[in-house]
Amino acid sequence: GADITLLSGALTVNTPILAKSLNIAGGSINLNGQSLTVDDLALAGNLDMAAAPLVANNSVSVSGGVLTVYNAVTPATLTLANGGDVALAAAGSMSASSQYVVQNTTTALDMTGSAGMLVKAGTSVLTGTNSFTGKTRIENSATLQVADAATNLGDGYIEFASNDWWNGPATLQSSGTMNLKVGT
Repeated sequence: GADITLLSGALTVNTPILAKSLNIAGGSINLNGQSLTVDDLALAGNLDMAAAPLVANNSVSVSGGVLTVYNAVTPATLTLANGGDVALAAAGSMSASSQYVVQNTTTALDMTGSAGMLVKAGTSVLTGTNSFTGKTRIENSATLQVADAATNLGDGYIEFASNDWWNGPATLQSSGTMNLKVGT
């Protein structure tokens, strides 16, 4: 498959898209109800699938925009950064099979499955219920805000990567009594 990058302007398609990667760095895409099948999807804006099926085999990265999905999408890695989020419509769902990555964003997405979470620099806020079971790793200079008593953190271990003091600590913000598994 091809690597497709849209830098600006508008792209309208009338047939399904099958590509190795699709990078929407600017502009807009109108799929006209056609399916989108990619290994890697990078989005720096908004993309509403408008009931068209999305298949993302390896990764989905949403930075500063919103991806609206209408079907079950299960990439290996889901990255939400700089205000990026996923909106679910109709029977839509999004779950990573390997890892969730959040960086400087707020998300209401309910993260499920056995994937872990990597929290990168900046402050990220989880407002969904979240039942993922993999490890949560908070990197240096990153802050993760969760519900009272960390009830929406998931069930895996939590790891704080505060091994280089000059970049700032890894921080978990919550209130109340937390029952967490700390370690590796």
